[in-house]
Amino acid sequence: MSKEPLNVIQKIDIDFFNENDSGLLVIKLEDLFKKYDSIIQKPRRVSFYQIALITDGQGSICIDSFKYNFKPRSLLAVSNGQVIVIEDAKNIKGYAICFSEEYIYKYPDDLQWINSLKLFDPLGDSFLIDLCDSEFSELINTIKRIESEINTVDNYAKDEILINTIKTLVIISERIKRTKNDNYKTDDRNSDYAAQFRKKLEEHYRESRMVNFYAGNLSVTSKKLNRVTCSYFGRSVKQIIEERVILEIKRLLIHSNQSVKEIGCSLGFNDPTNFNKFFKKYMKLTPTEYRAQNK
Repeated sequence: MSKEPLNVIQKIDIDFFNENDSGLLVIKLEDLFKKYDSIIQKPRRVSFYQIALITDGQGSICIDSFKYNFKPRSLLAVSNGQVIVIEDAKNIKGYAICFSEEYIYKYPDDLQWINSLKLFDPLGDSFLIDLCDSEFSELINTIKRIESEINTVDNYAKDEILINTIKTLVIISERIKRTKNDNYKTDDRNSDYAAQFRKKLEEHYRESRMVNFYAGNLSVTSKKLNRVTCSYFGRSVKQIIEERVILEIKRLLIHSNQSVKEIGCSLGFNDPTNFNKFFKKYMKLTPTEYRAQNK
């Protein structure tokens, strides 16, 4: 786990849980809570992707600024960079499938693929999905295949089978999420541009909130990029950029002890007045008021 100042949200990567340095962790939730209870009950910024399937028990989890109550037959998806805290877990059973960027990015197209998914969109509407019987059965059977492949003694093409089965799990989860939300469009002609924009935004949202900056990075016009985001995300480039900045502000206000001024400066707001105005425009509260209500 990387070391950071105490007032900053600490990062945690997959190697903390996984000593074999493979970039993949498949673990039963009961074992995860038993071994790492004191760790996962504190705010951590995860440096990997995670799909969790709850088979039994109940509890609650905070992801960024949202709190979810999970129960049997719940599917949970967490994206690289999100902040999570397990607030309560009673007799939880199930599986967690975690993988790093390096593990999944085997080919050039993998970058566009995972960044185009609604499942791992940090600006999405929900990270918890309630499953019907057939959906739960399909997912649990796929996880069992992953578990079986990990335990097999035959190493022939083992890595290839594993990564393809994990991709199958992700694709099934993505399909389930899309079927439960009418707002998700099925026209993916702009998915490549959308994925590249999301990647660039994650890399540069702290330094630039200008539309032409991202358009230039992608070698397209601002008008073209705006058509892409409106078609794929249903929102303009400016909206998405500002939503991403607001998300980070909320994460830091809730889960860190940085001062409001420090948070503003870390995100490119050198004038506290402008920072307060920017945040209040979206949240109808000043950063200080928001922290007091949600800390």
